[in-house]
Amino acid sequence: MNIVLLTGCSGAGKSRAANILEDWGYTCVDNIPLNMIGVLVDMHRKNSTAGDKLAIVTDARCTTDFRELAPLAKSLRRAGDTCRVVYLDCRDDVLINRYKFTRRMHPLAIRYGTSMGDALVRERQMLRDAYECADVRIDTSDITPAQLKQLLEHALVGEAHNGIYICCMSFGFKYGIPPEADTVFDVRCFPNPYHVEGMREKNGLHPDVNAYVFSFPETHQYIERLREYFLFMLPLYEKEGKKQFTVAVGCTGGQHRSVAIADRLNTIFQENGYNSVVIHRNMDGANGSTV
Repeated sequence: MNIVLLTGCSGAGKSRAANILEDWGYTCVDNIPLNMIGVLVDMHRKNSTAGDKLAIVTDARCTTDFRELAPLAKSLRRAGDTCRVVYLDCRDDVLINRYKFTRRMHPLAIRYGTSMGDALVRERQMLRDAYECADVRIDTSDITPAQLKQLLEHALVGEAHNGIYICCMSFGFKYGIPPEADTVFDVRCFPNPYHVEGMREKNGLHPDVNAYVFSFPETHQYIERLREYFLFMLPLYEKEGKKQFTVAVGCTGGQHRSVAIADRLNTIFQENGYNSVVIHRNMDGANGSTV
């Protein structure tokens, strides 16, 4: 059976993620205490019409201690199931704005009679073990619903390369560095198509802009050095058990240089057998999310 244990911060997009999984044929069950998941899985197995895909949302609303989450996932795998723990994270300032927008209260603020800030601190403390054992971590602070779907599909549907998932993310420094980045590359040293007539309104995926970015020998030398670096380093990360790796490539606005170079890096990873996806966080001026 294919099981997804979906957890993370309240307001980070778990309901939207569950809807996406449901569209992919998963039976989705929300707000299940950790100590009831084994019973639920057994019931699902015995239901011959339930299908072989099960997604369970468990978080701080119904569980206060997540130390048993990792042993639970291991036991499911020993039983022959495919089990992935997916953790959705989000910056506190974004979570607060989302709750303001929906005019809802954080569930822990209601339960303990605390402020939103105190509820977020308490929730992260509760979820620490869930975060540590997660197979997939997605920060939804600055991504769109479509990008969330793309990242989930990349992690759960695509064919894995020895268990490591790579996300190449272009971004604009003017909007801030992606908090989920494992490594950051600054490509503002290369000539900027923004200042070339006819290219300002195009992005790095446009043939004209892409050709301009790679018209300089320094860009090709840079890509070749990155290729050598990652093909040396990624097997070492895999050996140490790292499950996902986010490569962030930034330019000023996230429109041109970073987009073209992140896209080329993604192609290199895929050509070398890695399960890689590219996300252009700020392309066409996008900033912030509606997850």
